[in-house]
Amino acid sequence: MDIDQAAPVVIEKSVDIGAAPETVWDVLADVERWPDWNPDVKSATLDGAFAEGSRFRWKSGPSRIRSTVEASERPRVAGWSGKTLGARAAHLWLLEPTAGGTRVTTRESMSGPVPRLLTGSMKRTLEKSLDAWLARMATAAERRGR
Repeated sequence: MDIDQAAPVVIEKSVDIGAAPETVWDVLADVERWPDWNPDVKSATLDGAFAEGSRFRWKSGPSRIRSTVEASERPRVAGWSGKTLGARAAHLWLLEPTAGGTRVTTRESMSGPVPRLLTGSMKRTLEKSLDAWLARMATAAERRGR
């Protein structure tokens, strides 16, 4: 799986987390607990296990999103695609072991009529969202790893 590099909105962010890749993976793949550590996610329901082809529904900010797991290689790669009104997104997570824990790189693309019309504001919003998501995930994984 990869994101749509030709999409009008493409953002990549990375963070170093002081927890093992398995621990970070467990936080990321536990979709239904996202609201416990990420206040931007209001609700999340996963149908079955986090595995390729599984579907989940979640609410982030004002958006209700329907997503499908596209990549699930514990503890290295996770990815999903999603749709909401006027936008399609692809989100990829890469987890690499480091001496101090895990380097997490996330890439997301958004395409469709809304991202084409509101490219600048959507890029800024997505960038802030991913920064917050990574910081909160780091805190959650580091707590779990203790």
